[in-house]
Amino acid sequence: MEFELTLGAGVILAVILITGILLKLYTRRRLREIDGINGLLVYDATRHKPPIAKL
Repeated sequence: MEFELTLGAGVILAVILITGILLKLYTRRRLREIDGINGLLVYDATRHKPPIAKL
């Protein structure tokens, strides 16, 4: 009985760990994309007149 409980806890911990790592990688990639978009916006603003922000 104790063995089954520890096995279940181990599986849950492993799943949490894997999802955490995947989330970290995904958010890092998203942040890089957002940085790229912001860089383009800044570049566009320096080239032309500053665009009116539609936020």
